[in-house]
Amino acid sequence: MRDLISAVKETVPLAAQPEAKADVAALLERFEQCRAVDPDDVKPIAQHHCIWEMRLDIQTHGLCLRIYETEIAELPAHIVALHAHRKVISGSPEDIRTAQDNEILVASTRWDDGRPQFWGL
Repeated sequence: MRDLISAVKETVPLAAQPEAKADVAALLERFEQCRAVDPDDVKPIAQHHCIWEMRLDIQTHGLCLRIYETEIAELPAHIVALHAHRKVISGSPEDIRTAQDNEILVASTRWDDGRPQFWGL
């Protein structure tokens, strides 16, 4: 997923990127195996009832990543990743909320645009 790789590259120094990518891969594997440990790891998005936010926080690299995904009955063996980004954590609460809402809008648009064709799967 290009969005996720870009977020890691923008945040983590080049020498630490392999380790950071491995950390992200381990977290994604945990999600794929339905082993999210913390109830806050996956949250529904209030603005769109079919989109969920997967939260990946990797403290050693200062990464707060968000993946917006959907799961639908017609594709029971798939998690469709709609958008990923590095969460903005600086600024006023209003600035942070606005940035987050803009990212959710990207995911919602991709959901709406891709849904009729099952996102090419």
